[in-house]
Amino acid sequence: MSIRITPVKLSGRLTIPPSKSMAHRLLICAGLSKGRSEIANITLSDDIKATIDALRKLGRNVDIKGDICIVDGDINFDGGIIDCKESGSSLRFLVPIISALGGGEFTGEGRLGKRPLSVYKDIFEKQGLNLKEGFPLKVEGSLMGGVFEVRGDISSQFISGLMLAAPLLKGETRIKIITPLQSRGYVYMTIQAMKKFGVDVSVEKEDRVFFIESGQKYISANVATEGDWSQAGFWLLGGINSVEGIAIEGLRNKTHQGDKAILNILKEMNANMIIRDDSINIERSELRPQNIDISQCPDLAPVVAGLMSLTEEKCVLGGCERLRIKESDRIESIVCTLKSLGSNAEVEGDRIIIEGRPKGGKVKTFGDHRIAMMAAALAPHCEGEVIVEDETVVNKSYPKFWDDYRALGGKYV
Repeated sequence: MSIRITPVKLSGRLTIPPSKSMAHRLLICAGLSKGRSEIANITLSDDIKATIDALRKLGRNVDIKGDICIVDGDINFDGGIIDCKESGSSLRFLVPIISALGGGEFTGEGRLGKRPLSVYKDIFEKQGLNLKEGFPLKVEGSLMGGVFEVRGDISSQFISGLMLAAPLLKGETRIKIITPLQSRGYVYMTIQAMKKFGVDVSVEKEDRVFFIESGQKYISANVATEGDWSQAGFWLLGGINSVEGIAIEGLRNKTHQGDKAILNILKEMNANMIIRDDSINIERSELRPQNIDISQCPDLAPVVAGLMSLTEEKCVLGGCERLRIKESDRIESIVCTLKSLGSNAEVEGDRIIIEGRPKGGKVKTFGDHRIAMMAAALAPHCEGEVIVEDETVVNKSYPKFWDDYRALGGKYV
């Protein structure tokens, strides 16, 4: 299947969906708490469904009422197989948790089996445990507390996974970051979620050591998921040529989401915005070229690459190394998307060189939700139509994306 988009300017008001990253964390904390918890403002994307199904596999009762997820009961895990579908967050958060519960197996789909787990493998081997990679992925033996040394320039999901598992481990836990910490915001989102469920994480030596005291337990709570800054980025890209503008509501200005960096990036690029406590308006702007390092907020790479293409001048998107292990090789898929739409884009090491406006064309999604949304957000800036193949990949994170696109005046068949 594919969608054929007619270039028209987008405008109007939109309530952004909840943060998928925070929803994963809140659901897992609720799943590790005894008793009943309610998590409001949940969107049942494919990734979130994978985490919910995993909680059910742990023995928890999970009911969905509207946009509220109710987690009740207690953990009763039999060591069976957990299917993470294509959700890297679900897999990386749950591997140390399942080990703490005595071990189990994982399976998944798409590129998930190729996404690295070497950080856990090294940690497990030091404790005499086995982690047999490849699906089904087998986790054998019970992880213990202690000092875990982790590089800061790999996926922060490993750090978060160890944090989430720490209250289940025997003994105190110290996570020592042995290189400068990237994607700091995601780690602090984990700390924030754990605190809502009664677990404290102490930060020592300026983000170099995270300490979880032994004896802490998750306590059930009623919480709500905040709006998603990474998804907001696509509408900021899509609406930047609109006279009427787009108003995005449901965002929190005070947030640990690293993808809020899109505001500073847009300011550097001379975008016209009105920023309020819970919303942002993007208005017609003449963007100026900038060279930007994306290493602290890699999920914004498709949005920022799209913005760079609108400047009509040469820009460099740097710090892209970790993009190669996303749902697609996102360096290659971003470059292919821009080229398919008529822009110039090339790869130089871990950098993407971008020059020239998009004109229109046919885009492959590479099975990547963010590539599909990138192409759709660039369509209003094109002269000709944009054809997006396999448009359903947006269900991974944003099932209502195409409905919201149409609500803002977008035209597609």
